[in-house]
Parts: sequence; structure tokens; C-alpha cells
Amino acid sequence: MRAAVLGGTGFLGSQVVAALHTAGHAVTALTRRPHLVPAEVAIADLGRSWPLRARLTEVLAELAPDVVVNAAGHIWTPSATAHAVSNVELTDQLVAAIPDRPARLVHLGSSLEYGPVEPPAALREDAPTATGQLDSYTRSKLASTRLVLRAADRGLDVVVLRVFNAIGPGVDTASVLGRTAAELLRAHRERDTARIGLLAVEQYRDYVDVRDVAAAVVAAAVALLPAPGPHVVNIGSGHARATAEVVCALAEHTGVPYRVDRHAGARRATGAGWQLADLRRAGRLLGWAPRTPLPKTLAAIWASAAHPLNTAGKANLDD
Repeated sequence: MRAAVLGGTGFLGSQVVAALHTAGHAVTALTRRPHLVPAEVAIADLGRSWPLRARLTEVLAELAPDVVVNAAGHIWTPSATAHAVSNVELTDQLVAAIPDRPARLVHLGSSLEYGPVEPPAALREDAPTATGQLDSYTRSKLASTRLVLRAADRGLDVVVLRVFNAIGPGVDTASVLGRTAAELLRAHRERDTARIGLLAVEQYRDYVDVRDVAAAVVAAAVALLPAPGPHVVNIGSGHARATAEVVCALAEHTGVPYRVDRHAGARRATGAGWQLADLRRAGRLLGWAPRTPLPKTLAAIWASAAHPLNTAGKANLDD
């Protein structure tokens, strides 16, 4: 199978590229940062020009991929413009560039696209999407997924993977776990006590290992799916955990002395304080289930924080 990954050097995309390569597929990373692509992986340098539609059209026509993975987009930025450009406009250009020949598009969406539910409910794929006053990231992810779903009307083979909280080696330092790992590392080096800040209001999230997400992309790329599509599939761990529980588990793993400071503050994204993925469709359609236990994920986060050169895809922009 020939695969092309847009965003192949980002946190998610680099793991997707690695998983496709390990599975024996011919994978090409579509990127504006070719220096970050491993030597064994083919590269299509998108350059710095904008818009990218012409270049994407040229590259995809040449590669003739069987599957295109959209793993690009801004995540940890407060810029509404950056969200709109990288999450919406880029997706629009990608959809327009995919040739008419049969090619599956695997699009990485977000669990924040769902509206709130009350615990202990698990979110199914037919749950209502978020409405009301949304932050720019959530708005952009909803818009990009809708663009992809509309592309199915013209016959594009589409799979949307709604990814819950992906964590693992190389997690961005702007995220709560990335920030925690950085503070723990500082305290370890300075023989100090780590000071970990958390919101006063507890949040429960479904944390899934990024390598399990990559395995789900591989499964979605090769699955024989029933018609008609498109197919929206949740990708998570199937467990809702308090953020404080996960943060403290990371700190305990390191053995670094720490204290937790609860403070008021705005959440990164609007949405409920409870999220839990219903994974039955993922098992039924993709034959996929999460395999990495949380302690193993936390150990990988700590190892990558201490040895960042061993981890690909730490940048804020998954391009």
C-alpha cells in the first residue's frame, strides 16, 4: 500500500509515519520540515509557499497513494488565525488536491468536536457535536471534519478518526503532561521540588497513547469498510481519568519530589469536564483496540523529556 501523510513530522504524524513504515507500507511524509523526516522514509517537501493546493495536487498526482492521512494542524496555540489556516484552509486544499482515482482519506479529528455528556456516559460517534460559544481550536476542528465529510458526497472514501487525548513520547510542553514533565525534569536537575499547577476544577479525560493512535490509522488505512461511508470512529483508551490522577502518576514514576498547586484558570478548550470514548465501533470496523497501559505511556513521556533527541515530532505545528 502507498500512503501519504500530511503533517508527517508532527506529534501525531511522526508516529503515523513510523507505524506505516513498520507495517511494511510505502509511506511518504508530506512536510515543510523535511530535515525532521527519518532517513528511511520518503519525503515530499511542500516548501513554504501558500496556498498549498497546487503543490499538493502535483505531489499526490505523482505519488498516486492508496491512502492519504491528514495529521496536520495547529494545536497548542492561542491564535485563532493559525487554527483557521492550518486546521480548516489546509484541509480544504488537501481535499481539493486528492485525485479522483480511488484513494482513502484518513482524517484525524478531535474528541472536542463532541458536545458535553454527563458522567459516566461514554461518547458514541452519533453523539451531538459541540455548539455554542466554542474556542477557536474546537471550531476549527469541527469545520475541518465537516469539510472532509462533505467531500464524501463526491465519492471520496473517508474515515474520520476522532482522537481523544493523545499523549506519549514527544508530547508538547504546552500541554498539561508536557508541562509537568518539563517541570519535573527541571526539579530533578536542580535537586528541587517540582511545582505542578492544575486547574481548581477537575477534568476527566480519555488519555490514549499516541502509538495506539498511529496503530488505529494503519488499521483505518487497510480496513475493508462497509459502504456507504463516510465512517467516523472514536479512538481513545476507553477509560476516563482525572487529570490530577494522571499528572501525579507521572510525578510518582519519576521519583522527583513534587507538590500540586490548584488554581483558577481558563480551560484550553470549552467542553465538558468529562470525556470517555465508546470504542465499540473501532473494534467492529477496524479490529482495533488500545494496547498500551498508562504506566508504559507515562514512562515514555518521562524518557522523551529527559532525552528529547530520541523523540520525533515535538513541534507545535504538525506540518
